[in-house]
Amino acid sequence: MPHWMTKIDRSTGFFISKYGQPYRWLCLRLALNLTIALFVLTAVDMIYPREFMIWPMYWMEFIIGFSLTYFDYLRCRDRLGPMNRRPTRVATTQGFTIVGLFAVWSLGYFAVQSVVNPATAHTLPMPFDNSIPFIEYFTLPYVALYPMFFVPLLLIREPKAFDRLVTAYVACFVTCWFVFLTYPVHIERPSFEVTNFSFWVMSVIYSADNAVNCFPSIHASMTLLAGLILWHYHRVYGAIGIALAALISVSTLFIKQHYVMDIVFSTVLGYAVYHAFYVYEIDNRMAGWWETAKERGNDWIGRLTSD
Repeated sequence: MPHWMTKIDRSTGFFISKYGQPYRWLCLRLALNLTIALFVLTAVDMIYPREFMIWPMYWMEFIIGFSLTYFDYLRCRDRLGPMNRRPTRVATTQGFTIVGLFAVWSLGYFAVQSVVNPATAHTLPMPFDNSIPFIEYFTLPYVALYPMFFVPLLLIREPKAFDRLVTAYVACFVTCWFVFLTYPVHIERPSFEVTNFSFWVMSVIYSADNAVNCFPSIHASMTLLAGLILWHYHRVYGAIGIALAALISVSTLFIKQHYVMDIVFSTVLGYAVYHAFYVYEIDNRMAGWWETAKERGNDWIGRLTSD
């Protein structure tokens, strides 16, 4: 293994090393490989758009993702060590946290959506929103949010760094939920016929996701936050993550899921959450304020009791 990988892993808790947690490493590889498969299928759909290819391409996404992950395992199994060893308590807790966080994020999104009435929601069209065409091939990059969500959670394993990451994620999507409820925004969607795989995926998204919860874009804010967190630990991975976040943000415009104003506000939100936790370190400051408050409270109680 290259020396810089071991050095980064030891100094920051950034999970680059292939030692220690084989299942976590395999989940990371699967998330990355499913993202690769999405872009491969996008290229195939652009070259050969046919309706009869919908289900073969649907299964091909998983075949490509799991096959690449299996080859990664064969290539690195000597360094991964035995797969049947018992994970540590910290690793188990973090694993349940990752699953629980995704469940809360996704179920909370749909719960908020269910109480918003599209008839009373606002619209935020700008003059250039109408000039942006509807391009179905941006559907698959749009779906790349979901593997992107997991990448930092699987990469970062040091307990304090992991806790900060989870708290930043929660702060970001809870802020989005609050705005969804207090200032709901609705967007008009185009109609289309399902003639290829991208249109089929788009129809599934449209049927599952009502045309609300637009402002801000939780896709744009969460992926930008994930990319910035990767940048905080590793510049190359961060640059790739931020580039992917930009592509996902642009894709939301081309498939008519969001207005330009949604993306602008989401970019500000994603950076603000990153700055609060990774530059200002608000979690550490709040912990310090809490300890100070407890000490002063104990002092005050001690004076009262002594008097």
